[in-house]
Amino acid sequence: MPDSSQLLFYLNELTSRSEGHPIETFILVHKESVEELADHLSELERNLLYEKTGPTIYKVDLRLRKRSVQGWLDTRDDIWILHIVEPRSPSAAESIADDWIAGVFPILSSTRVTYPQILDLLDDLAHVGRSLRIQDYVSRSFRWSAGRERWLRQTTKRWLKGAPYDRRTMERNAESSKELIDAIHFYYDAGEESFEAKISRRGRFTYYRGGKNGFLNFRRLVVEPMISAVTQAREIYSNREKHVEREYVTVKPIEYRFSRSLHPDPDFRKISDVLGAQSEYTMSLVHSGNPYLALRLIDRDDGSSYDVYGFEKRLLVVPLDRATSDSLARLDGYINEVFPDGAVSL
Repeated sequence: MPDSSQLLFYLNELTSRSEGHPIETFILVHKESVEELADHLSELERNLLYEKTGPTIYKVDLRLRKRSVQGWLDTRDDIWILHIVEPRSPSAAESIADDWIAGVFPILSSTRVTYPQILDLLDDLAHVGRSLRIQDYVSRSFRWSAGRERWLRQTTKRWLKGAPYDRRTMERNAESSKELIDAIHFYYDAGEESFEAKISRRGRFTYYRGGKNGFLNFRRLVVEPMISAVTQAREIYSNREKHVEREYVTVKPIEYRFSRSLHPDPDFRKISDVLGAQSEYTMSLVHSGNPYLALRLIDRDDGSSYDVYGFEKRLLVVPLDRATSDSLARLDGYINEVFPDGAVSL
């Protein structure tokens, strides 16, 4: 498999056969080479077996204890694209790959996409295709648990059974149900370039089946635009640590602005409960009053730290002495989950 284009044609041929081969695609950010990563993983109860088949192409076997999945890794300077091919059990392959990737952070991290980015992409597909139909979607919401005295996340799957895509209707339904759309399963009709796929906020792109050139079109219209979006987002998250030079302190906060008023309960209670429930964070509530929220957050995986402040119509994230772009992107994903209506101001 000498180069990227030949890998894509191979995967396109594989998926166009009558029996079909679903493919899970992940966009990854890396800090080490494939060879260095494989050497490092023995400490993390994970293994990476690889065979270099071209200048940037690796055939890989991801092993997590007694489970494993196989696929192809297309490496670039900043971004890797992982294609998992598992015809026997696509859902199991998705779970194994997710767990494997999560366990090697921050050496390797899966990118996240926002709810608006997903809908923007579907808007573009609706403009260029013959039709775009929604099979189903998964949404996240929150419920109050009296027994545990905290807000808990819950997941709901809604079946649309091939209804035409309508962004306004989806947004209106999500807003009325106080839900965040987490993943959308759709069918894009374009003759021999048609494809059925799913896009997830967690940076997972699933190709189920399609026409003769369906996978090539999926890569061109779905994966490549998301790579561009991820690259731009990483520029926003980079170099935001606090800097001290002589008596001058420079901070580069990220601000989320809202058209509505935020309240200590449920809004700030909800974000505190969600962040406090994540194993990757150590959190201390510094103050609850005015500002409505003030907490200190430390990322256990890479040592990044933040102060988070909540006011009437804005949420402020202040990176401290260490704040990596990968950690900040992950934190943004959790904030977006609780506050999908927050407009980012830099």
